[in-house]
Amino acid sequence: MHLLRPASTSFGTWLVVTCLLFESALSQNLWDVWQTTWNRTALLKSQKQVPPIIFSNQGPAAKLNVVLDDTREYQPVLGLGGTLTDSSAQLFSNMKTWNSRNYWEMLSYLFSPVEGANAAGLSYLRVPLGASDFSEKVYSYDDFDGDLCLNDFDIDYAPAYVFDVLKDIQAVNSMLRVHVIPWSPPAWMKDSGTAFGGFLKSQHIPIYAHYLFKSLQGFQKKGITPYAISVQNEPMYESNTHPSAKFTPQTEAQVGRALKDLMKGSAGLSNTKLIGFEHNWDQAGGYPSQLMQIAGDIFDGVAFHCFSGSAGEQDKFRAAYPDKEIYLTECSGTIGSDWWSDIKVNFSPLALPESPFNEPCQWQKYTDM
Repeated sequence: MHLLRPASTSFGTWLVVTCLLFESALSQNLWDVWQTTWNRTALLKSQKQVPPIIFSNQGPAAKLNVVLDDTREYQPVLGLGGTLTDSSAQLFSNMKTWNSRNYWEMLSYLFSPVEGANAAGLSYLRVPLGASDFSEKVYSYDDFDGDLCLNDFDIDYAPAYVFDVLKDIQAVNSMLRVHVIPWSPPAWMKDSGTAFGGFLKSQHIPIYAHYLFKSLQGFQKKGITPYAISVQNEPMYESNTHPSAKFTPQTEAQVGRALKDLMKGSAGLSNTKLIGFEHNWDQAGGYPSQLMQIAGDIFDGVAFHCFSGSAGEQDKFRAAYPDKEIYLTECSGTIGSDWWSDIKVNFSPLALPESPFNEPCQWQKYTDM
């Protein structure tokens, strides 16, 4: 049996299962068709095919040749996963409190690398440094105004359940890769004076780099050595409702260089990857390329989000920087959009392995909505 990708039409999305008759390449038939329509009048409804749909006229059997070219290599896949936000971690933590058995079964189902077909085997998690748009409160690891020496820095300003759940996931999958990323610098480091929007003040660039470095050390002390760190989530976007900040390629490069220097001299963190950009496909030929022109010697690669543009647009970046890693760190439907648009967006990751991603992740996989 071979499952074909769903194709969008004006009538609906068709999930087609076809039996491949390898002894006769000219007589392949469609035996089962399942339909989902844009207006939900049919949801995975079986469409009986009697007789089956025939691809071509019956003719003499032809030999089917499949040629495997093992000399051509593409990108390595570093893992599949999502983002563990505060709300996701809280949901898991509540499950652990209410039903510990179900909690561990769920973690095994999602993250176990040894359960085969009985588990997803997810192995890559993004974790926000401080609050994100899915946090109960707004906080950073140092909200003491003017603390230039970061004496009051404390990673435990984050909810304890974030690290508890993360360590439980590690216990299920010791190969888990953790990618940390901030949604905003501490408010006092920004020209807005708030976690919502604004730019990092130039005089605070080295302090913010030190802040990120201390964040890495904080995770390390909890037994979680981050695989990668990004300087800023969605640096071309700011919001007045949740933590965010705008960065230019120049500022991100300056922070990244200062952070990289600190990482080089630290045991256990010198191999942590530095990933840039973290924004949408439609800017693939702009911001990330500028970042590589300025600081390509320190960034291991860039990350894209799928909320604007298409995967093919990152080919501009790949062509210019073929040695850099490419990550997809956020992709999902959008709350408030229509149901059919969300269906199409959520089907789009099925084609992502055709694009040169080292690591595709969906945005927040675990919510209670």
